[in-house]
Amino acid sequence: MVRPTIDPRVAGTVNRAAAVLLGFAVLACGDDSNEFEFATMGQGSAAGRDDGTATSGTTGEGSGETANEPTQGEGSTTMGVDADDDDDGTASGSGSPTGTDDGELPVVPCIGMDILFVVDNSATMIEEQTRISSSAAAWLMTVNASTASAVNNVNVGVITTDESAMVTATAMPCNFVSGQSYMQMGGALFDPVVFAAEVQCALSVGVAGSSDERPMEHLIEALSPQFVDGGPNTGFLREGALLVIVILTDEEDDFEAKTAWGSAGDPADWISDIAALKGDIHRDVVVLSLIGVDQPNACPNPQWNGMAGAELSPRLAEFAEGFPAGATQDLCAPEFNTFLSGVVPGIAGSCMNFSPP
Repeated sequence: MVRPTIDPRVAGTVNRAAAVLLGFAVLACGDDSNEFEFATMGQGSAAGRDDGTATSGTTGEGSGETANEPTQGEGSTTMGVDADDDDDGTASGSGSPTGTDDGELPVVPCIGMDILFVVDNSATMIEEQTRISSSAAAWLMTVNASTASAVNNVNVGVITTDESAMVTATAMPCNFVSGQSYMQMGGALFDPVVFAAEVQCALSVGVAGSSDERPMEHLIEALSPQFVDGGPNTGFLREGALLVIVILTDEEDDFEAKTAWGSAGDPADWISDIAALKGDIHRDVVVLSLIGVDQPNACPNPQWNGMAGAELSPRLAEFAEGFPAGATQDLCAPEFNTFLSGVVPGIAGSCMNFSPP
């Protein structure tokens, strides 16, 4: 077994992992005031139809003329997508199994989770990377424990906005115990402290990446058959597992004709491509987008100057809102813990409301 080298720069984070995990456990299992239900939360949310597409999107530009005020959880803002309503009036994305949905498909609990982080590694992202890396390991362990059918059967991968292959060597060299290009939770040799070091290492993608951020292009390619079936991300995507996508970027993904920068296609194309990976069953995908959102938010004034804040990203928000379990978070929020702990019940509900492709 190859164990990762724990760089001195992450030792403090590893030593704090147990304490942080305890904090998440209290949030997830105790006071439910922080829980965000995908079916009901919704500043700018889009209601999902039976075919999984969104009926409306988040649009508009922030004026930047007034100071932005944070909301919900010390500066966090969330937008959830209303889930499809079944004939019995139960929301399919609310965390309660409904028997059938999406063409009367059978509903069974997922047998695992495949969680993929898409992290912007451009020059302006160091603070945001620090915030996600300080929260991610404890959050992942809480997600892992949230559903009995999927516990200890979780794949965790990280890609950047300029590369589709999962990271194994980032700002610090990583050697995952799994022996794969992604991390795994579970098995007799699973060690939470070692796992915390792996997550910290993988998410330390640095800020030397391309300023031509293409999160959607690389997300779709990373999960494509040529990458997960015999390619660099082999074995990551599994048929019976819930797919959870976490996007972290401070710029919109908008194709620019003059420079050819940005991902091709529109949100509807991206939604279709990702849903196709799960047999076009939209509720088998959870999308969490930490991006620039409409005011009120915690960004400076102006909203985005090319170096500070976050560019409004209605296209990325529309992508998230194309799935019943979709939520967006204000990237400028001073911490991500409130948002991440709040979506755990929704992720668990999506696992319980799963239909194998």
